Amino acid sequence: MQAPDCFRDPLLATISRLRRYARSLVFDAGSADDLVQTALERALSHWHPFDQRRDLLVWLPSIAHNAFLDQRRRDSRLSILDPAGIENQQDALRSDPGVDVGLRIDLLAAPCRLAAPRRRGPCGLRARGAAPRRFWLRAGGQAAA
Repeated sequence: MQAPDCFRDPLLATISRLRRYARSLVFDAGSADDLVQTALERALSHWHPFDQRRDLLVWLPSIAHNAFLDQRRRDSRLSILDPAGIENQQDALRSDPGVDVGLRIDLLAAPCRLAAPRRRGPCGLRARGAAPRRFWLRAGGQAAA
């Protein structure tokens, strides 16, 4: 759908002011031109909801500002990673085995494997009305707090 001449002519007349505003946002001539082009494309594709009584010099910079914020958000989500740095990080993680979960499971299951006379009470015993405490078996088979 083509924009009518009564919309297109004032739009083309505001390009220099829009370019000045875009340059104040991005501080780079090439990026400012890209921003102006994006703003003009959006304005031309959405010309029909524009109120003719409203000032075009207020509407276009708001479109350019929103396009600038969209670009900043898009750039913040994009992260460029160095392949060598990622490889070094993965190598460092592979060399550190971390917590041995299998050993922890074996240690927790060990009291259950003991013969019944050598086992002490359950882990959550109350001692003299105190809060529950964990008891562990010592090498001599005595419970310790």
